[in-house]
Amino acid sequence: MDLLKKFIEKQFGKDRKEVPIVALGNMKDLSNRKVDSDFAYSWAARERVKLFEVSAKDRNTLVEFVQYLGHRHFHPIKESKFSLSKKLKAEKSNPSILMDF
Repeated sequence: MDLLKKFIEKQFGKDRKEVPIVALGNMKDLSNRKVDSDFAYSWAARERVKLFEVSAKDRNTLVEFVQYLGHRHFHPIKESKFSLSKKLKAEKSNPSILMDF
């Protein structure tokens, strides 16, 4: 983990906080996992890494992970730079249709 953090700091410098680091714990559906869930979450909190428990058998478990990355990559709607407060003038509609055969 330290090597990964050093690499990110070297590559991105002061923008390193913009790089999301996530860990995926696979085989969520198994009861006899090799890594205990509580241990994984405490490790993730200590390393400041977002942890997602997923299962390759259940694609729905990947939805939260993909949404997280999407929200981190794109600006949320509330931070949009596009102003919706200006109203556009309605154009006069022309109901006639010109057909040329």
